[in-house]
Amino acid sequence: LPYLKRMPGPISGILVGVGKGENARVLFDNLNYKYIYGVDPYIPYRDIDIERTQEDVDNYKKTMERNLEGLYFPLSSVETFTDDTYDFIMFDTQKGLAEDLETYYPKLKRGGYICGSLNKI
Repeated sequence: LPYLKRMPGPISGILVGVGKGENARVLFDNLNYKYIYGVDPYIPYRDIDIERTQEDVDNYKKTMERNLEGLYFPLSSVETFTDDTYDFIMFDTQKGLAEDLETYYPKLKRGGYICGSLNKI
């Protein structure tokens, strides 16, 4: 986060793995952003310790849509994002990190940052 805060803004990024939105909130509260795109298929995780119900997902989407601009919910459609465009890509994923990194890396502009939550990367 400190490096992202130093970037001349407003900046744009992709958050891969939105979940219940804890890290999205940190980004919104601390960055001078133009757009932050959230990508999450919102499927249940059966083999890891996460409780996420459809009600959690629906409530979170309503909160974000009502209170904040700049968070979108494409269902992991990487074609939505133009290559060499984004200042940062943050990974907050529980599964498939190597695949996600390979998929989203081309979207990062030169000099941009790849980051993630400390307990995941």
